[in-house]
Amino acid sequence: MIEDCNQPLLTVTKDDVVLDPFPHVFKAPFVRPDLFARLKADFPADEIFDRNSTVGGRAGRDLYPGDPLYDEFLESSSAWREFAAFIDSPAYVDLTLELFGDQLAAHGCLADPEKMQYQRWIESRQELAEGSTRISRLACRLRDGLGLGRDPHADPNDVFVRMDLAQAAPGYGKAIHCDRPNRLSSMLIYFCDKKDIEMHGGNLRVHRHKEQKPIERYERHPREAVTELVAEVEPAENLGGMFIGCNNSYHSATEIRSTKHYRDFVYVSVASRSHRLWRS
Repeated sequence: MIEDCNQPLLTVTKDDVVLDPFPHVFKAPFVRPDLFARLKADFPADEIFDRNSTVGGRAGRDLYPGDPLYDEFLESSSAWREFAAFIDSPAYVDLTLELFGDQLAAHGCLADPEKMQYQRWIESRQELAEGSTRISRLACRLRDGLGLGRDPHADPNDVFVRMDLAQAAPGYGKAIHCDRPNRLSSMLIYFCDKKDIEMHGGNLRVHRHKEQKPIERYERHPREAVTELVAEVEPAENLGGMFIGCNNSYHSATEIRSTKHYRDFVYVSVASRSHRLWRS
């Protein structure tokens, strides 16, 4: 395949953005096809995930920035170095703002797109573990209220980017939720086809709250009974999605009941050093 380096790495544009029930994009192909083929060929082998720690992991099998194996893997793949260099850069933040910047204020964002600036920062596994359970989320809110958060003086406009490589196994699933309240946006890219790996379950779902109310009053972890299903996405090669992290950006993942191979995917977030980026 002839590589066209003059084309953007990601194919998504503002015209792809859907505003209801919250600003989001799902599209295939999502990554420039020649680059995706190289990324797919070099996706980390199972044994690399076998060797890595799962403490604070999203899917139980993860490679995070800051992990020695993450750096070792990037050194082994020119395709992933190229992709990571774009993702962890001001250019990716600019793309995010190009897609969603004019929707942030209306959805309760505490940052100003005109003042937002990228800074390179590595979020540790320990910090990621904070807020991963209901009890730890309550503890985080209490610390924030007392001014004891991770950085009480952090400017919401100072943002960083993280890219995680992950595999999901049987038993993996996510209840209806919003991502962490310091996430400006989230992106998922699938590196497998559901039919090819004979996976049962593992779909991404988009939900809407049944009640219309001010954006700051939406709970970030609603009961299923107060929401309704809007869309369901089956994993497929080079299918990707992006969405903002506002209080009603409800999504879930159906449990993987069985599969012949792990569900390979990448998760990327633009996030603030502040604990909270959305009015509540």
